[in-house]
Amino acid sequence: MDNDVQTKPANTEKMGNKFLIRIFEWVSVFFLSGMVFLVFLNACLRYFFNTAITESEELARFMFLWIIFMGAMIAYKEGKLVSIPILTNALKGNAKKVLIVVQKILNLFIIVFIFYSGVLYTIQASTYYTQGFRVNFGVIAVALPIMAMGMFVIECMDIANSLKRDIKKEGE
Repeated sequence: MDNDVQTKPANTEKMGNKFLIRIFEWVSVFFLSGMVFLVFLNACLRYFFNTAITESEELARFMFLWIIFMGAMIAYKEGKLVSIPILTNALKGNAKKVLIVVQKILNLFIIVFIFYSGVLYTIQASTYYTQGFRVNFGVIAVALPIMAMGMFVIECMDIANSLKRDIKKEGE
C-alpha cells in the first residue's frame, strides 16, 4: 500500500465534485486572462499615450485575490498543498488509521473556522466600497467563504470515499 495515499484527498470525482472543480478552474482561467489583459492594456496606455486606467489596477488586484482562493481550493482537492507526513508515514495499521481520522476531524474544524471567519469578514467588508469602481467590498471578500465551503465539500467527500474503501476491504 502506498504510504502517501491517505495523506492526499481521495479521488472524489466519482461523487460529482469534478464538475465543481472544473467550474473553479474556469473561473480562475477567466480571471487570470482578464487580469493579464488589464495589466497589458494599462502598460500599453502608459507607454504609448502617457495615461492609465486607474480602475484596471484595482480590478486586477481583485481578480488576483479570487485566483488565489480558487487555486488554493483546487490544490487542496488535488492534495498539492504543503504537508509533512512524517508521523503518518511512520505509523502502521490501526494507529495510522486513528491518526488519519484525527487529522480529518481537525481539518474539518479548521475549515469551518475559516468559513465562519470569512463570513464575518465578508459581512464587515460589505460596509465598504472600493475606491475605483465603487463596488461593495463584500463581493470581493466572499471568495474566502466560498473557498472554505469548497474545501469542506472536498474533505467530506474524501471522508465518505475513505469509509467506503474501508467497508469494502472489510467485506472482502
